[in-house]
Amino acid sequence: MATDHYILALEEVGASQVTLVGGKGAGLGELSRIDGVRVPAGFCVTTHAFRRAVAAGTVAVPDDVAAAITAALARLGEHGAYAVRSSATAEDSPTASFAGQHDSYLDVVGAEAVVEHVRRCWGSLFTERAAAYRQHHGVDPRDVAMAVVVQRMVDARAAGVLFTADPATSNRHVAAVEAVAGLGEALVSGVVSPDTYRVRDGTIVTASNVINNRC
Repeated sequence: MATDHYILALEEVGASQVTLVGGKGAGLGELSRIDGVRVPAGFCVTTHAFRRAVAAGTVAVPDDVAAAITAALARLGEHGAYAVRSSATAEDSPTASFAGQHDSYLDVVGAEAVVEHVRRCWGSLFTERAAAYRQHHGVDPRDVAMAVVVQRMVDARAAGVLFTADPATSNRHVAAVEAVAGLGEALVSGVVSPDTYRVRDGTIVTASNVINNRC
């Protein structure tokens, strides 16, 4: 397989390519084409690369895959800091979110380190936690593959999660936002209580905990 099948820039992918770049990669690709939305530059290590490694039966990233990742980093700036994010093909289905089930890493610097953390993201597909979650939701493990998103880190004033329907009431006319100061890792790992906002028609209708987490 040609090595150019291993890497796709975020602006090259979209919702129709979940089997190639996973749920997170496909979503970021869609966001990158929306006017006014600034998505940090990056690329996807596709499921072709994952399957190449699995077929090789090795614990290391195959040389041709590593070379493709290194070349993509060189185009973006190999000395910058990057987020290396799991993007499984089963993520964010109508019945399961897989949030927190697979690994992601922040502030990864250098081609060698990025390649190693891509390998770790692949490995997180096979953890006991992830396997149990798939079994609970009836996801056939043979149908799942792992892509990886590599993106430039940004100096975040605040970060959070947007729910397009209120998770407490399932009201699709109300969006819910949970946010914390700085990077979002503290939020997704559950170590802090986030600011919580509920928004209807562009107006904040409720807000809580905003004093404790004000930027």
